[in-house]
Amino acid sequence: MDIISKVLQQANMFAVIDIEDPKWYDAKTKTFSFEVSSLKNDIKGPMKPYVYLRNPKTDKKIRFKFTKADMDSTQEDTYGWNYESPEGYKLLIIND
Repeated sequence: MDIISKVLQQANMFAVIDIEDPKWYDAKTKTFSFEVSSLKNDIKGPMKPYVYLRNPKTDKKIRFKFTKADMDSTQEDTYGWNYESPEGYKLLIIND
């Protein structure tokens, strides 16, 4: 675990999503997408500033930083949360 990961872990500022099914990845847009109801409890609730996607078979991780929330016109309902990685990957968590 790198130093940034250790600091984020100590501050409880990230969640980990295990990805086992490639159907959630669109190679054309380099985007992973998940419905929040399909994720484990550690991501539900207030969104974390950082999310790690992890392949449990290889333990390879990609770190994503929160970029914006998609909201309705009243700014009361959240449609989803957007994250980006330094490598240019995107992550969309859909609030279903």
